[in-house]
Amino acid sequence: MEFREAISRELLAHCREQGLTLGRLAEISNVPLSTLKNIIAGQSRNPGILTLKALCNGLGITLADFISRAETFASPRTSGKTPQYNRESAEKE
Repeated sequence: MEFREAISRELLAHCREQGLTLGRLAEISNVPLSTLKNIIAGQSRNPGILTLKALCNGLGITLADFISRAETFASPRTSGKTPQYNRESAEKE
């Protein structure tokens, strides 16, 4: 599974767990519904870190936890490594 698919899977899983519709998540995270739908559909090639942070805030989770959980579902890239992010910087945003 590609990392962007893992992001989509995680967003949907968190919405299900919390009983949120995509519309409600878009509303509480202040992210346009069209942007959220593009991320879910895999049409957003690389969702921005600020967008993901806003969605995580709306879900009440940290970006670091979200990325960590998504990484467990993403398959390694050709280099054999999964994408890594500077979690400390992401948490400060």
